[in-house]
Amino acid sequence: MSNYGNAVIGLGGGPTSVINETLVATIFGLNQWIEKGNIWVMANGIDSIDKNVFYDAKRHDTETLRQIAQSTGAAPGSTRTNPKKKEGLLERTLDTFKKNDVHYFFYIGGNDTAEAAEQIRSMAERDHYDLTVMHIPKTIDCDLVENDHTPGYGSAARYVAIASMGNALDAVSIPSIKIDIVMGRHAGFLTAASVLAKQGKIDYGPHLIYVPESPVTLDRIMGDIELVYNAIGWCHVALSEGVEVPNKKPGDIRATRPLLEELTDYLSERGFSLNISDELRKDIFKVDAFGHPELSAYSFLGDFLAIALKTRSDKLKKARIRPQTLGYTQRGFFDSRSETDVHEARLVGSVAAELARSGQSGSVTLQRTDSGHNYQVSPKLVDLPLVAGKTRLLDPRYITDVGITQDFVEWVKPLVGKIPEIGRFSVKTALLK
Repeated sequence: MSNYGNAVIGLGGGPTSVINETLVATIFGLNQWIEKGNIWVMANGIDSIDKNVFYDAKRHDTETLRQIAQSTGAAPGSTRTNPKKKEGLLERTLDTFKKNDVHYFFYIGGNDTAEAAEQIRSMAERDHYDLTVMHIPKTIDCDLVENDHTPGYGSAARYVAIASMGNALDAVSIPSIKIDIVMGRHAGFLTAASVLAKQGKIDYGPHLIYVPESPVTLDRIMGDIELVYNAIGWCHVALSEGVEVPNKKPGDIRATRPLLEELTDYLSERGFSLNISDELRKDIFKVDAFGHPELSAYSFLGDFLAIALKTRSDKLKKARIRPQTLGYTQRGFFDSRSETDVHEARLVGSVAAELARSGQSGSVTLQRTDSGHNYQVSPKLVDLPLVAGKTRLLDPRYITDVGITQDFVEWVKPLVGKIPEIGRFSVKTALLK
């Protein structure tokens, strides 16, 4: 199979701090054995098929590729297009591969990207076309099944942990309630990483951590915040954007619904004019081409929760309440790149390129193989259908009523790397007599 035909590499879904490391490692790996063939990189993922725009990887020198590797974002562009919903796109993709003698396809992304890769592989098999298809993992959400964790997560988790440290220290400096809204539609891995800011100390923030896997009532959230604030004079909260509440809305058959929906109804019932037009309301709750809610586009969740807290008591009405949506910076902040994450992003790209040489198709996964206290991982190729379209959630053993367990701390530490240590004054005295 060596040196047989051309290769195409594409990126799907949201970018990360290390996705370009994976891309370039794949290119370097393919350069070892695709001597005469071409290596093309899709411009904006599968959208490049209809646009007919590709990058010629072999016409970029090593230094340029290394600069691309260390850059955040998706260097060739990515896509949110769902090929199943764009008529004929999958067929056109395979047809383009056939016409251009492409026999190796690498798609870097999450579970939806894996599903697209599997559909193309299955079509090629049906047509008896020789096509090796590799899905390479990428997602800050860490929600790919069959994986211990995914490239992109460690760096985003590092950002959340350090941002949480800073926001907690800000909240205690001038006593206030700080609410951090963290990415995570269905999986709470990123929000859970905020627990590292506590550094094992009970009185450090965040005091309260809420994740999508554990539905909670709005009244409970506000009650928890009020309890902490009344007890110590300040409160720091980490809240997943995808947190759900039990659904008690008449006529709505959903078991749960987004906290933001509950908040809009709560405030409207209390006479607040939210100045949200019907058109904007639809935009706030819209879903992308894969049916996923686009929760990070606005800061309403934190803002509305802050307003709701003001209605709860006179003391909270007078409190300094500061909501902050961490937003898209979580997935592309240069200084948050974890060394472990960078290494493993390169690893999965190199492994995918080498395995494809023998004609194997599948999804490269990361398996943890710790020996005692020594963190170790090992890549493993699994069948694409095992990963495609499936979502992994945070293990219930990592979740408490208002926080995250020490087991999770031990699991996530190696992925994030060393973070700053916090110092606090503790001994008080009086000078006036």
